[in-house]
Amino acid sequence: MPSKNRNRNRNRNPSPDNAMPQQPSGIKVKIAEALDVSKDIVLNLPRIVLIGTGELTIENYEGILEYSENLISIGANGMKIKIVGKKLEIRTITAEMLFITGFVQNVGLSM
Repeated sequence: MPSKNRNRNRNRNPSPDNAMPQQPSGIKVKIAEALDVSKDIVLNLPRIVLIGTGELTIENYEGILEYSENLISIGANGMKIKIVGKKLEIRTITAEMLFITGFVQNVGLSM
């Protein structure tokens, strides 16, 4: 007779291919709302600001995954931010913020 524990253990450690990014805990969301504090700060979520098609600021990022004149990929809290355009350039980089210029054609977010 098959063990019941076998079925329980199957989904305990998902493989990296089907692992979902961690969702913000409910308590942190409630605290941010109660204190009227921006959720991106409390939950360490990326803040993406696009001004027209020429300037893009990303705050709370983790790292640069790919960088070329036509594509910039950024990692942020288990997400991937993909910027597609022409003559893209990272003009300013700090530990908390990236400032990108060029002709931004598309900004995508994937988990």
